[in-house]
Amino acid sequence: MKSTKTILVILFYVLFISCEKDDDMSSSSSTVYNEIAFAEIFQVNGVGATPYALTDGVTTATNQISLNQFGNTNLNGFDTRIAVPTDNSVSINASLNSVTIILNNGMEVPPFFAGGEVGGTIDAGDSILRQEFIYNFTYPTNANPINLSTDINRIELIYEFEYLDNESVIHNKIFTHTIFVD
Repeated sequence: MKSTKTILVILFYVLFISCEKDDDMSSSSSTVYNEIAFAEIFQVNGVGATPYALTDGVTTATNQISLNQFGNTNLNGFDTRIAVPTDNSVSINASLNSVTIILNNGMEVPPFFAGGEVGGTIDAGDSILRQEFIYNFTYPTNANPINLSTDINRIELIYEFEYLDNESVIHNKIFTHTIFVD
């Protein structure tokens, strides 16, 4: 009876250890989520945008852009993209948690989400592959107009990425992209 009890305890212990998940994922087969992602605003009102300052990172990125390059016109829409690090051992579920336009007067205005798409895989020459996600936004024509050259202070986007291996989620990543306007 004692040996049966000992065997059951050992089996339970082995089963428990084999099912236990590592919270910090340090033993995961992939740590690609710790690599730098690239984010940018690349179109405003359907015209290519040229940011003059970019900062990329693991969980945040910022762009600095002059909207004067588009003239004294109102916002109709904009497009952003983010290139998220990946490798062949994971897949990524991407979602956009929020996007807000913050005006110079402090008011927050949500644009309309027009759609998104998964782009191609990007090789930036640093041996890290990145999956591109593109997001399109419109601003309603019947709303109070937002002048591109005078009204916008910044645009803030928050993305969430779930990195999955063959068995389960190995890491959730919240990524904040801020576009400063002058």
